[in-house]
Amino acid sequence: MIKNNRSSKDPEDLRARAEESLKSEHDRSDDMCLEEANSLIHELRVHQIELEMQNEELRRVQNDLEISLLRYADLYDFAPVGYLTLNKHGEIVDLNLTAARLLGIERGLLINSHFQYFVFQPDKKEFLSHLDAIFDKRKRQIAEVRLSPKGGEQFCARLESIYLEGEEGAGLCMTNMSDVTLHKKSEQVLENVHDELARANERLTLEIEERRRAEEALKLFAYSVAHDLKSSAVGIYGLTKRLHKLCRDVLDEKSRSYCDQILKVSEHIAAFVEKINVYIATKEANLSFEKTNIKEILGMLKSEFSVQLNIRQIDWIVPDSEVEITADRLSLLRVFSNLVDNALKYGGTQLSSIRIGHEDRGDCHIFSVIDDGKGLKGADSEKIFEVFQRHETSKGVEGAGLGLAIVKEIAQQHGGQVWVEPAAKKGTTFCISISKNL
Repeated sequence: MIKNNRSSKDPEDLRARAEESLKSEHDRSDDMCLEEANSLIHELRVHQIELEMQNEELRRVQNDLEISLLRYADLYDFAPVGYLTLNKHGEIVDLNLTAARLLGIERGLLINSHFQYFVFQPDKKEFLSHLDAIFDKRKRQIAEVRLSPKGGEQFCARLESIYLEGEEGAGLCMTNMSDVTLHKKSEQVLENVHDELARANERLTLEIEERRRAEEALKLFAYSVAHDLKSSAVGIYGLTKRLHKLCRDVLDEKSRSYCDQILKVSEHIAAFVEKINVYIATKEANLSFEKTNIKEILGMLKSEFSVQLNIRQIDWIVPDSEVEITADRLSLLRVFSNLVDNALKYGGTQLSSIRIGHEDRGDCHIFSVIDDGKGLKGADSEKIFEVFQRHETSKGVEGAGLGLAIVKEIAQQHGGQVWVEPAAKKGTTFCISISKNL
């Protein structure tokens, strides 16, 4: 407040008043600037912390990128195939360590060198066509060329290339290169094996055809011999019988005995030849598989052997139930006929019964012919089914050694087999299986 004893226009008083007013303004300005400065410092600090956090994140990302780049570099350099980057002139722009190893030169020395220098001369045209196709068609291309590495052996390389846009429109050829020498050698070996197999198959076909012709010739010969032999046996039998009849009164006992032996032998020869013809016919028969009633087959069988069964008073035991199977009717009748005939021939005086059994095994039928005769003691159960093989009990009994061989052949034709069951005390049990899948 200005005192009244001084004039308002006094310079000293005016200055004092001005300084007092300025001081009061400074006091107010200092208070305002301090608040603004504190706020500004806070913002700057926050911003600084944000920048530090962003820098830390950038450093972490950069570290991850560096690790990824190192991993990529390892994968690139130590890949199992060679990688190359070529320009349109075939110069190597970049390559991995595997490619350098395959070419036999350090990587640094290969940069800007021409890849075609390593291509075997006869294959250079193939490589240049491959390179031109990449830049012309800009589509994936594959080629196989032979490469000659420095200081190494020539090998066959498979080149698989794609087009890649480069800087300033200059395209690049990205190629992976793999050594396929072993693969090519394997292909050649397989091709040679295939050719050899084809030649072997051709030889086998010729041998089979020759064998077939030989078998046909042998068959015709066998039929011819069998016919002539049977005719001769029948002729001898007829002439001997006539001689025996006409000269019976003039022949002495010894001569009549000789005639009887000739009749017996010629009759045996005729029966033997007939059995051979039956065996051959069985092997070559065109079977007709049809529903066959076993009861009917056994009825026919009983009629065939009724005289012997009655004379020797042998019991005939067959299944009561109806059994129907798929089989060749005539062949099945022949099987039972041969097995029953076998029992009657070799059963001896002990034979009192013949029983036919049946069992359904699910996938096959099992039939058995069981007798209580003297049995096959000491017989080889496998050998007796072979051609012309007879067991010990057959001594003194007429036979060709073909009956059981015929049974075995028919069993195999019906998807089964035949065997002898071991006898506990006496008798013989023959079994035959017939498949249901015919």
